[in-house]
Amino acid sequence: MKYFDLHCDSLTKCFNSGDELHSNANHVSAKKAECFEKWSQFFAVFIPDGFSDGYARTYFKKCAVFFEEQTADEKVDAYLTVENCGFIENPDDIMLLKSKNTVAASLTWNGDNKLACGSGTENDTGLTALGAETVRRLEKENILIDVSHASRKTFRDIAKLAERPIIASHSNSDEIRRSKRNLKDDQIKYIIENGGLIGLNFSRNFLPLDRPLFEGIYENVKHIVSMGGENNICFGGDFDGCFIPPCLDGIEKVPELFAYLRHRGLKNGLLDKIFYDNAQNFADKYLQRA
Repeated sequence: MKYFDLHCDSLTKCFNSGDELHSNANHVSAKKAECFEKWSQFFAVFIPDGFSDGYARTYFKKCAVFFEEQTADEKVDAYLTVENCGFIENPDDIMLLKSKNTVAASLTWNGDNKLACGSGTENDTGLTALGAETVRRLEKENILIDVSHASRKTFRDIAKLAERPIIASHSNSDEIRRSKRNLKDDQIKYIIENGGLIGLNFSRNFLPLDRPLFEGIYENVKHIVSMGGENNICFGGDFDGCFIPPCLDGIEKVPELFAYLRHRGLKNGLLDKIFYDNAQNFADKYLQRA
């Protein structure tokens, strides 16, 4: 089978621990992904809220070099993303992301910064003026806007400004599990109607606690497909960035999820779209890499 995943923290985890992407004890390694006929992966550089701007920029540069070194000889179609652009002080800083072939960026993590409010905000004022200019410049430089950690008002403000499709790289449905990090139906509808992508998250925190993990993922798929999202849904498992129960605590177990969803009645054509084709078609249309 083929697998395209919109979000993992495996690059950052390996960089911090000194592990090699090829083989490690983490959720993701190239060795574990040998089970796939084709593997495409968005690798995030995660910038914690507490980093200073200068340190965050240096950290991003080092992680980007590490990304190039670790993926150069692996059988993965690897894409670099950044989670939390709070270190951007002016729109020209976006050229740092562009120079490293970054394909997607979220403005925030959970907290607020000079660009916008994150999903954990207690005073949701949405985008700042600098945040609005950053959105415009990111789109100009062909870097996707990722709203997975955006507050409700930040999402609305981005939606008003965006001229290209946006992605929610690792978010689920708020109808299935109530969470500030999950998407309301109006947000899902916007992403679908504007041709974006929703990558379902495997974290236990964003799926129902009263039923098995695979069943919660199935319910998310059914709900989003029922809203017309058959061509917009994929996975952004959040591997190496969260707690995932043993049934899916490694990328090599993704085929077991495929088998479960097929057992629950989803057709192979739809499953092929969700596990690979939707994200690949989107990448072919909107991503240009050097």
